[in-house]
Order: sequence, then C-alpha cells, then structure tokens
Amino acid sequence: MKSRAAGKVDSQGRACEQVLEEVLYEALLKRRPADRALADCFKRNRQYGARDRRLLTESVFSVFRWWGWLRSLLSNQARQALAPGELNRRMTEGGVDSEKHSRLRSHNTPRPCLFRDDAVRLLLGAWVLDNPQDLPLAADVWTESLELAEIQVRKICRRPKAETRFNEYSQALGLHMQPATWDCLLPEWARSELAKWALPELDEKEFLRRLQQRPPVWIRAQKKWNARALAAALEKCGVETELHPRLPQALRVTTRKVSLYAVEPFRQGAFEIQDLASQLIGLVCRPEAGQRWWDCCAGAGGKSLQLADLMGGSGTVVASDIRAGKLADLQRRARRGGYDNIITRAWKGKPIPRKASTFHGVLVDAPCTCSGTWRRNPDRRWAVLPSELESRTKLQLRLLRAAASGVAPDGVLVYATCSWFQPENQGVVEQFLASNPHFSLEPFTHPLTGAKTDGTMQVWPGDGDCDAVFAARMRKT
Repeated sequence: MKSRAAGKVDSQGRACEQVLEEVLYEALLKRRPADRALADCFKRNRQYGARDRRLLTESVFSVFRWWGWLRSLLSNQARQALAPGELNRRMTEGGVDSEKHSRLRSHNTPRPCLFRDDAVRLLLGAWVLDNPQDLPLAADVWTESLELAEIQVRKICRRPKAETRFNEYSQALGLHMQPATWDCLLPEWARSELAKWALPELDEKEFLRRLQQRPPVWIRAQKKWNARALAAALEKCGVETELHPRLPQALRVTTRKVSLYAVEPFRQGAFEIQDLASQLIGLVCRPEAGQRWWDCCAGAGGKSLQLADLMGGSGTVVASDIRAGKLADLQRRARRGGYDNIITRAWKGKPIPRKASTFHGVLVDAPCTCSGTWRRNPDRRWAVLPSELESRTKLQLRLLRAAASGVAPDGVLVYATCSWFQPENQGVVEQFLASNPHFSLEPFTHPLTGAKTDGTMQVWPGDGDCDAVFAARMRKT
C-alpha cells in the first residue's frame, strides 16, 4: 500500500498530465492565452493548494517554452490532434455551422485526448530541459511510468547543454530523431522576421538562449519610498531583491518565500510589479511635474502609474482603454499608491476634437503581437499566426494617427510596443512620419546604456534580463 506522501506525489503527477492536456488544447487550438486557461482550471479545481498550483504552472509553461523540441516526442495520433486547423476541421466534419463556430471555440468543445505517455514524455522532458537540478518529486512518477531508470534520468540532467540533454532523453525513450537545433524553438515565420535584423549568428543564438530562460520578476519602487528602504522592508517579509545599477527605482526579485501581493509594502503602495522593459517606456516619455499626459492604451495602467509617479503626483494623467475592466483595475491600483492625479476615460481609438489637443505628452503603448513577452508567455509563440502581424500593423497605425490628434504644439508623442518585429515598430513609425510632417523623431538618451539614440530604441532580453520592447519618441513642431 502506498504511503500518504507517495499518494500525494502520484496525484500531483496525474494532475499535471490532465492540466497540461487541457491547456495545450486551449492554447494551441483555441489560441487562448495559457495563463487564462490555467486560471480557469484552478477555479474549477479548488482542491489544488498553493504548492500544487505552482508545480502545475511551472510544468505547463516549461512545456510551452521547449515546445519546438518536445512536440517531436508526441505520438502520431497526438500530433495530429494538436495540429493547426484541427479544431476547425473537426467542427466542419461535425456539421457545425458558422454561427455556432465561435461559441464552440470558447466553451465546451470536446478535447482531443493525449495518450498518457504523450503527456508524461512532455512533462519529464520539460523539467529535464528547463530545471534539471531541481526536478520535482512528480518526476519520479513520470520516470517510472515511462519505464526509465532514475539513475539514467539523473545522468541526462547532468549534461551542461540543453540540446545534449534533449538528444539523450529522446534516445532513452527509444526515439531516434534528428539532433535538436536552436532555430526550431521559434516558428519558421518568426525566424524570418528575426533574420531581418541581420544579427550575427552568435547574437541570434544568444537571443534564442535567452528566450528559453525563465524571466525574473521586476518591481518598481514608488517615489515616496527609497528603493534601498524598500529592499530592506521586503527582506523582512521574506523577499530578497537586487537594485538595478542604472535605474534607481527598479529592483529585481531574486528570492521570495511569500506572494508579493501579500506583503505589507505592497498593500501600502510602496511598489508595483512591472517588468524592467516596461519601466523603460516611462523613462523615454520623461514627463515633467505639472504636465498633462494621455496614456491612450493604458490597459491595467502600469505605465500610467509610472507617469504619475515620475510627475511627483502633480499634473494630470488621463488613462484610457476600450476595456472598462482594465480601467477599474487601474483605479484600485491608483488608490493604493495614493495617486489622485490619474483620470480614467473610455476611448475607442478615434481622433479627438482639435480643441482637445492640449496634452504635453501622449503615450501610445499599442496592442501588438507581444513577441517581446514570448519569454514570459512561451505559449504565444505557437498561437500567434503570421497573418496577425499585418492586421496588427494596420491597427497600430490607425491608433497612432488618432492619438496624435491629442498632442499640443511642441508636445511629445511616444509610440511603444512589447515586440521585436520590425513591421509593427520601425515600419509603423516610418509610415506615420511620412504622412504627418508636423512630427519628427527626437533623439533621447537610452535609459539602460546612457548612449544617444536616433529617437528610437529596441531593447532585447539580453540587454537587461527583461522583455523585449520598442519605443519611438517624436516631437510635434
């Protein structure tokens, strides 16, 4: 009879298999963000404790992070079931009309079933690739299920190179495939976009290696708190941080024993969780005290809060978005931080009246493919379609032109994305400037390097151990 502890580990292993199957289906076929699919799964399964949820989350995201290699371990049936377009084909064959199509995509369409061996191969392989020095106890369950020797798995984990670990792991499974190559970790169409940068081969490989590393958590100290004092207060709560050498308000979380949302400094509004790359956008805006700024695609308002913070709580920040729920989140965050100079307004992407063109600065943090966050959200690499790049650029250009109507004479217009695709970055800016001669690029100092830019900035994950972002600063003359 199994002990209670062994039964718990076995249950965790089985839970990982079931959750992975569901999230793979939601992310790859329905193209829903994996974090949302996971959140829904946790709501339906209240029996999962904090440790269970952490194991499930890390396991699922590790699979997506290495999906370019791991998918080759699937059986033919599973590979076919998860193929692009399979959901549409099954609906068509089932006689589903177009009116019901979208409802079925987002509700109770039956999932294709992975064989247990498929899920177990993926989970154990993901941990061997992602974190071989700290395999969970559930790895023993998966090892036994695959009829592998524990000593054999441990030997594979000691290999320093990820590609060597994967090749030996696939051989241990009795699968003989082509050696793993790094370029397979990006979809082919995305590799074509990366090639447009004409990066040296070493830099491209380094970028792909960075893409496979778990990103750190960055926080931004609010001005009313000294960053060093915040670091000391967090340490007492069980959270260790490092101060950024160039950005005085940025701290990198190195170790944490508790949730950041549960510590007292967070409840006091002492900091916001904000990636370093996102913080750079506010520094490119460089608002001044007493000015009037418009964050027209504010979302949950991380950059709106930063703008208000940089302005010392004076002046006005108008934060708008088409999603009312996001603005409600911003209002709560503003109250916690003590910022009463943030006003929320709905905006549907249309030009505002000329008499309202009185903003000293306008930030357009445009909706994009989010390729810059693929390190943080690896499932999106495989869910975004090449056709979305073209549709996004059209939307971005329309929003930029509409938001420009709010810039006052001699005002600043900042365009930003969390992307490294040139068409939705430099391409959009060039099209905008060609049809708006009253705007021109304004050189600024790169916040990370201190170097002078030409008015645009592309940040890569290796530049600051963060997401990739683009920003362009323009002046209205």
